[in-house]
Amino acid sequence: MTATADVRAWAGPASPDITDTTAQAIAQAWDALPHRYRDDDPTGLEQATNGAAALLMADTTLEEAAAAWSAARATAADAEDYLTGAVVATIQDGATKASVCATLGIACTTLDRWLA
Repeated sequence: MTATADVRAWAGPASPDITDTTAQAIAQAWDALPHRYRDDDPTGLEQATNGAAALLMADTTLEEAAAAWSAARATAADAEDYLTGAVVATIQDGATKASVCATLGIACTTLDRWLA
């Protein structure tokens, strides 16, 4: 189990503002997160632990976190649309689907979906 000392070390200068109850709640949430993330996704786990701590420290609400997620999804969709246009233009300019897939590191099925 994550110790509340780990939470306090993570909080740094804000540590005195965290009650023992909140530190215990954060530690408990942190303990519940690692199995949800692959070992090669440390950023995901870090973001999840930060989100749990922010909510429990009343620095965010579930609604605010959901709004941030929604905005990020919209930004990602816009970026995918932008890339789709660039891919279409690249293929029209003579590139092969295989070369585009290799350049982007995507599967042919993804490219086919973009071009459908």
